[in-house]
Amino acid sequence: MSTLLDQFLMDQRGVIAESTRRQYRWVLAKVDLPMPMEDARIYRDRRLDEVSPATVCVELRALKCFDRWYADEHAEQPLLGRLRFPKVKVRDDAPICTKAQKDALLATCDETMLGLRDAAVIELLWCTGMRRSECVRLLLTDVDMALLQVHLRETKNGSSRHAAIDKVTLRRIRLYLKARKNAGVLSEHLWTGTKGPLTVSGITELFKKRSALAGVTVSAHQFRRGCATRWMAKGGSETLLREILGWRSPTMVARYIRASRTELALTEQRRLARIPD
Repeated sequence: MSTLLDQFLMDQRGVIAESTRRQYRWVLAKVDLPMPMEDARIYRDRRLDEVSPATVCVELRALKCFDRWYADEHAEQPLLGRLRFPKVKVRDDAPICTKAQKDALLATCDETMLGLRDAAVIELLWCTGMRRSECVRLLLTDVDMALLQVHLRETKNGSSRHAAIDKVTLRRIRLYLKARKNAGVLSEHLWTGTKGPLTVSGITELFKKRSALAGVTVSAHQFRRGCATRWMAKGGSETLLREILGWRSPTMVARYIRASRTELALTEQRRLARIPD
């Protein structure tokens, strides 16, 4: 069974995100493959008693992905083509970070190396909307100060892209790098701390610490949703937003701006109303 699963995962390399491949391995290693429809329904119903519907959907996607692959390999019809996903309640109140909250976080950052680093990270995430995992993978050589952009070599979907930064973000990065140099820190990684390169969990802790000091509740992911909302509010296209934020599916745009869709619709209505016939 492990040979079959390994072959499936090998064939998915470059097709799905590396994080998704790891997730699929974790799910599929616990079941007998290939799984008949009746067994899949029993598995779905049992898991609904144990975990959330959203988690069950993730696991069923793994099963169906393997099922399609297995059917193609053996020139057969997929067994799970009609397997239904459970309904997932979608939140319409997912918060975004406001500029006032971002400024409150920045106000807690002092002139120490770590304070300047945190301020630069906050400004970069606000400006680009990049993922935490993409942020921590940045190297010094990925920052192009002349062109005002950063190169994201390793992203969730496996492809690289560039993200533009503004002069405010560039200034924050320069101040941090100067303090880092004065502290004698040597590393190819852009973001470093007292114990080595910054990690994804380190960014999470950064936001928890700064939020507590600022008296707000803000996560790094709220910056990503906020970036998408601001882009759409200024008339940016969904196609280019997907390119900027590294999304393949158009449904991601709708998911991220869901909480702000009424405000965005009203903004668009007011803008269009000013256009003469």
